[in-house]
This record gives sequence, structure tokens and C-alpha cells, in this order.
Amino acid sequence: ALLTVGIALLTVGIALLTVGITLLTVGITLLTLRITLSTVGITLLTVGITLITVRITLLTVGITLLTVGITLITVRITLLTVGITLLTVGITLLTVGITLLAVGVV
Repeated sequence: ALLTVGIALLTVGIALLTVGITLLTVGITLLTLRITLSTVGITLLTVGITLITVRITLLTVGITLLTVGITLITVRITLLTVGITLLTVGITLLTVGITLLAVGVV
């Protein structure tokens, strides 16, 4: 009788040991999965930060190019104004020259 009880307890003990090993394996697998997900999360965070940095850089480049464009427009307007002024001076000098020529002929 005691032998039968001993064998039964041994069998139960082996079954519980098997369940314990299975649960331990599941626990290790879940821990590995958690570490993997954490790594993926950190990687995605790094990618996000990199993309934000790239966006800021592109925005800065865009603002710089806009500033350069506005400066070039200002330069063009200035050159156009200088050109019109020189044209006006030229017409005035031409008029004065024609007047002096007319006076000289008379």
C-alpha cells in the first residue's frame, strides 16, 4: 500500500516537475519577447528622432533658400532702379546735347 502511494506521489511529482519546466520555458519565451519588443520600440524611437532632425534640417534649408530668394529679388529691384535712373540720366544728357547742338547751329 505504501509502495503504491509512493509510486503515485512520485508520478504526481514528475507531472508537477514537467508542468514547472513548461511554465519556466513559457516565462523565458515571454521575457525574450518582451526584450525583443523593447528593442523594436527603442529602434522606432531612434528612427522617429532621426526623422524629426531631418525635418528640422530641411525646414532650416527651406528658410535659408527663401531668404536667399528674397535677397535676390531685392537685388534685382535695386538693379532695375539703378538701370531706370541711368536711362533717365542718359535721356537728360541726350536732351541737353541736342539743345546745345541746336544752340550751336543757331
